[in-house]
Amino acid sequence: MVRLPRVALAEDEGRSSAFALPRSLDSVLKMHGVYLRPGELYTVVPSNPMTRLITCCLALIVLCQSHADEDFITPSASDSAVRFSEETRRAFDLESKADFVTRYSTDGKLDVGIGRTDKVQNLHHPIRFTLEELEGFFDDQKHKGLIVVIVAKHVWTDEELADHVTRLRDYFVDRGYQRIVIEQAYGSGRGIHLDHPEPKPAQQGAAGQSASPLRVGD
Repeated sequence: MVRLPRVALAEDEGRSSAFALPRSLDSVLKMHGVYLRPGELYTVVPSNPMTRLITCCLALIVLCQSHADEDFITPSASDSAVRFSEETRRAFDLESKADFVTRYSTDGKLDVGIGRTDKVQNLHHPIRFTLEELEGFFDDQKHKGLIVVIVAKHVWTDEELADHVTRLRDYFVDRGYQRIVIEQAYGSGRGIHLDHPEPKPAQQGAAGQSASPLRVGD
């Protein structure tokens, strides 16, 4: 498997970064002990699906150029054998249409795409925030038609999972989002715990059937 290069932001000595963090997150980052320093490498993963697509395309171009001297790249034999369930296809379709995508970890924190990059190993280390710390950030978002929250794999009971889903739903309703989709990350696809408010049949269209009941991740 070939790893695509990550587009990252860096600061040169004597110059400030061209990227400005949202004011609502700047103070929160400092609370976590994160300060922009000259010579350190930081990454901001775009939350907008179109921006992510453009970023991946640019990374792919760079990757292809780096293999220009090779005769060919042989695809994996298993690539064509991948088949997703209807629910997984619907989950990815909803993610591609979302105004914002965030990940919910088992410690009850959210990843909004901000982190630090290890320059030696080129690894992204996300900085996660509590829901309370992100209230101002989500309140300030201009586009609130659809948000997708992807829950990490976990070992919660059905009751614990239901509590987390209810907490996330109420939180984003209070932030003013019109449609809230909570998905579950699995080792072999995605599930959908919640689609609030429940979409009408016309809204579902080719995206698939309604969300499945709450279930514990495998």
